[in-house]
Amino acid sequence: MFTKLVKIAAAATLALGMSSAWAQGAMHQGTVLDTMNGGGYTYVQLKEADKTIWAAGPQVAIAKGDKVEMQGQM
Repeated sequence: MFTKLVKIAAAATLALGMSSAWAQGAMHQGTVLDTMNGGGYTYVQLKEADKTIWAAGPQVAIAKGDKVEMQGQM
């Protein structure tokens, strides 16, 4: 069990490092219109001032109406 946790932690650290390297710097801020969890990810529909976007990230507890801020990545 401990080995499995170490592997998961190592994979998460690698993924975060790679994500940082690919970051484009665009900040998105807005209100969550819709959200769903699946496959270990949380998907959110975010209403910004002039547009609506979908984003995904590691699974977290989030609800419609929450205010969020995230950095855009490819």
